[in-house]
Amino acid sequence: MSISVELDPEDWEAVEDELWSDGPPSPYRHARPDGADPLVDASEDASRFRYRYSDGTEFLIDLSSERIWGRTASGLTRDDTIVYLLGPVLGFVARSLGTLCLHASAVVLDDEAVLFTGPAGAGKSTLAASFATAGVPVLTDDIAALTSIEGGHEVEPGNSFIRLWPTSAGVTAGVGELPRLAPDWDKRFVDLTRPPYVFADEPGRLGAIYLLADSSGAPASVGPVNESEALLSLVGNTYANYMLTPEQRAEELRAIGRVLEHVDVRVLSIPDDLDGLARAMDAVWGDRRRRAGAA
Repeated sequence: MSISVELDPEDWEAVEDELWSDGPPSPYRHARPDGADPLVDASEDASRFRYRYSDGTEFLIDLSSERIWGRTASGLTRDDTIVYLLGPVLGFVARSLGTLCLHASAVVLDDEAVLFTGPAGAGKSTLAASFATAGVPVLTDDIAALTSIEGGHEVEPGNSFIRLWPTSAGVTAGVGELPRLAPDWDKRFVDLTRPPYVFADEPGRLGAIYLLADSSGAPASVGPVNESEALLSLVGNTYANYMLTPEQRAEELRAIGRVLEHVDVRVLSIPDDLDGLARAMDAVWGDRRRRAGAA
């Protein structure tokens, strides 16, 4: 997938006029119960979209030509616009073009891509940063795009950084203070292109998926999950799923079913402290060694 992106074009109004030449857009489905950003409008054939954020940032999307235009809001910086672009906007475009995207981070262990997925705050990015600090290559954070290959799936490389809240930045202790994503955002980022980190810039064959769960004070552990539970969990952790049509949801179920035919899915319980992250990493490594030995 190759997407053309143009930020702050001088002819924004002309682009809008061309996209809506067959009539004004209509409100698109927006099923988030909290009514949070963004508001999305669409052409009648749902091939062109307008994303509007409450801070004034806007995006125009044309799926047929695989083009995106972004406009920075007054008082904000282009960095703010890029944060939106590299998260929800590109995630939505990838999903709309038929790519299965999980809300997950991915690292490379023993030449296989290993995914960590779960709801917001489960620790996906923090765990990926912990592995990165230990020298493990990282494939992606936040959006994990899967492509079908013979006998399985590959995870595509994502953005070359990991986003962390300040409370999680302690996992990178010893490498300096993390910079902000953008001047007005409290989130920080780990630049995977700079030592001591390693960014995996080639697709990795998917070897395992770990569903992250709160350990509730118990030690870090890895356990089994049945196929029905795995299916429900992955459906709940696909990217931008509140924007899908019924037809897209049906295809998503089929796509996840195909993933489950070829990959191990396990539950990983993570204690809510930095020492617990180290134990969680050990639990994953031990689980991968046991699974490899049993194969």
